Order: sequence, then structure tokens, then C-alpha cells
Amino acid sequence: AIMARYTQQLLSSAIKELIKEKPLDEITVQELVDRANVNRKTFYYNFHSISDLLNWMYTEGFRAEVSAAQIAPDTWKQLFLDTMDYVRGEAVYLRAIYDSGYGPSFRLCMKKLFERAMARFVRSAISVFDARREVSLSLTPRQLQYVVQYYTMAFFGMLEAWFLGDMTDSNDEFVYMLSKLSQNNMYQTFEALEKADKISADIPGHMPEN
Repeated sequence: AIMARYTQQLLSSAIKELIKEKPLDEITVQELVDRANVNRKTFYYNFHSISDLLNWMYTEGFRAEVSAAQIAPDTWKQLFLDTMDYVRGEAVYLRAIYDSGYGPSFRLCMKKLFERAMARFVRSAISVFDARREVSLSLTPRQLQYVVQYYTMAFFGMLEAWFLGDMTDSNDEFVYMLSKLSQNNMYQTFEALEKADKISADIPGHMPEN
């Protein structure tokens, strides 16, 4: 396992070097293994493709930034700031991936990673919500999925727009606005979902029956 990890890191470093020299779409597995000084069989033992390597690199990178124990209503701002710092530091490579044919697959992988983190956050928020009221919130799995997807799209979409807009807003300014936009919204959503009889009336375009 240690050897595999070492090889994976070698390949990560090699592709970053090559990204600085040429467009990502032009980098071949052969060039990559030559630069990393490993053989092709070793590459394919660790990764299915260059896309797989890129997805692994940043799945590992973001995981290191966001450990499972930390995502909670009182810690998310600092986590988001740390994530933005990480994105700034990796911007050259992330931009190269987004501008390449690997972009769509990579974006999907990052969004799924974000969704898993958001699912942990939502569970933590429900615990806080329950503790405040001393009553357990009972959401169906489908309702929970809607909440997670909604906030994933909002937060991931905003972070992506910030990154693709050349990261002009400062980290603090961005997180301040994000916190104001989302402040207490999730708790209000929980309250609204508990009032199940009102759900249909809240759907845009739904006409209440006479």
C-alpha cells in the first residue's frame, strides 16, 4: 500500500510538471510514465486512465482539506476558506483540467465529492436542529436527498463560478456573501418539510384543490 501510494504521488507530480509544458489533452500515458520513471504496467496497475489519475489527485486533495469530523454548522466557514485557499494553490492545474477533454468527467467527480461532504453537513445540521427543539426531525430519504442536492448545487455552483471567474473576490468576501445567502435557510427548510400538509401549496404552479 505504501509503495502504491508512492507511485501514485510520483505520477501526480509528473502530470503537474507536464501540464506546465503543454496542453493536457496532448499528454500521453507514455510521456507520463517516462517523466515519472515508472513503466506503463505500473501506471495501469494504479489507474485506468489519465482521467482516473486526475480525479484521484483532487479527490485525495479535497479530502485532505475536509476531514469527516469537521463539517458542521459552526465549522463550515473555515472549511470553505481552507478549500478556497487550496483551489487558489492548484488553480493552474485545475484550469488546465477544466479546459481539457477531461473537464466534464472531472467536474462530475468533484460534484459527487462535494455532495458527499454536503450529506455529512446536512446530517450535522439536523442534529443541531433536533437538539434545539428536543424533538427528532423525520425526513424521508427522498426529502433528505432533495436537501443535499439543492445545497450541493448552490455551494458547488458558486465555488465553480468564483473559480472560473478568475477568483476575483477575496475568500473572506465570498464566504461572507455565501453565509448571508444561506443563513438559517436549511433550518427553515426542515421546519417547512415537517409541515407536510403545506408542501403541495409551496410548489410553484401548483393550484390548491377547491
